Amino acid sequence: MKKFTEHEIEKLTQSLPSIRKIAGWSSEELGELIGVTKQTISNIETRKSKMSKTQYIAIRTIIDYEIAEHPENELLANVVNILLDSEDTPENEQKAKATIEMLDKTSKTAITNGALAGVGALFALLANPIVVPAIGSAISASSRWLKKIITKEN
Repeated sequence: MKKFTEHEIEKLTQSLPSIRKIAGWSSEELGELIGVTKQTISNIETRKSKMSKTQYIAIRTIIDYEIAEHPENELLANVVNILLDSEDTPENEQKAKATIEMLDKTSKTAITNGALAGVGALFALLANPIVVPAIGSAISASSRWLKKIITKEN
């Protein structure tokens, strides 16, 4: 279980700034949602502090709740699926890296307004039916992370 958890924490740490942008959260807002300061979120994102297992569970819970409560934000569900829930294959890792790079170049305002001007490649990536399943299965896939931790599956 330890190896699985550390890998999942690393994936979330790497993806957190991008996911936070898509969800429309500032570091302060995300911190309030999980009961930590904005500085804690900043330190995790800049790797000054390591994300704890408890913080991982809290952040994943908030992300999954956001996806369930706002199904119209398909971009969030799709990006979480690519960055956090997809199998660890070289192809998926390359797609995750490309997704993060494109999102890092896009402003928070453009993402939250749905504009995403200039990142057509990201939409092409997310629209690929092989890469991203329907929203319902993306949400159920994203809840499997907790089951794996609880049941100690790898």
